[in-house]
Amino acid sequence: MENTIPVEGGASLEGCSMEEVETPAAAAPAGVPPTPGGSFDLELVEVVKAWNIEESEILEKVRRLMAAYPDPRYVTTYYRDTWGSCRVTKFILLEEDGSYIPGKWFDRSSRRNVHAYWVIEKSEFVKRYAGKVLVASVFVQPSCNASRRYSFRAKVRVVVDG
Repeated sequence: MENTIPVEGGASLEGCSMEEVETPAAAAPAGVPPTPGGSFDLELVEVVKAWNIEESEILEKVRRLMAAYPDPRYVTTYYRDTWGSCRVTKFILLEEDGSYIPGKWFDRSSRRNVHAYWVIEKSEFVKRYAGKVLVASVFVQPSCNASRRYSFRAKVRVVVDG
């Protein structure tokens, strides 16, 4: 009975050690980091410039703008949105050295309003930029009221969940 391991439902595995049962067949060898999936988060590294916005709000604004494209399989790295003559949102995410992030263009603009996106697949984004620092630049004018405008430039690190 020493080599019998109980399993849910009253069954048991005979002749197996506990290590053989607990380690799944598809487990990665020891010392190999897990392959990054599509899940990531951001960490604020530095606020380079902030105008008319609290530093505590910046990270959440960047997260929301990176999720601006309606399809959750993509990460938005450039977003330009205008609505009427006053409402403007401009967002760009660059590598730390200032180079552009590769991706593809989606333009859902009309004759009067601009809704343009530059996106990259989330899995590709995580594979390329996990652990790296990126620079986010944002300008938002939510209405014709100039006192509600804000802008910032911040450095963020891509942190892989898990």
